[in-house]
Amino acid sequence: LAPDFTPGQALSLLRTKGAGGQAIRRSEFHNLCMASRPGWKTDAVVIHTALLEFKRCNSFLVEEYGAKLAMEAMMKSMLPSGHPSKGEAFGERRLNAALFV
Repeated sequence: LAPDFTPGQALSLLRTKGAGGQAIRRSEFHNLCMASRPGWKTDAVVIHTALLEFKRCNSFLVEEYGAKLAMEAMMKSMLPSGHPSKGEAFGERRLNAALFV
């Protein structure tokens, strides 16, 4: 991948890898999460989709660090600036609600 790849591009490659019967490494999932961009809600949805698909199709287990990284990346993508400003709703409940709306 190019140095400035998006989570969608990473997911596409990992889907191809998983479809070939190869295991998905935790470091590859971490790289997908770290590629999230502030203000791009689609990146949060891509990370959520990756978690669901990898669990279902690849028996992928997310360790505590990976889960924390995924949540932080999704929250970063849900906010315009990447971090909460004064008066802005922020947290796990808002993230879960926004992902499924």
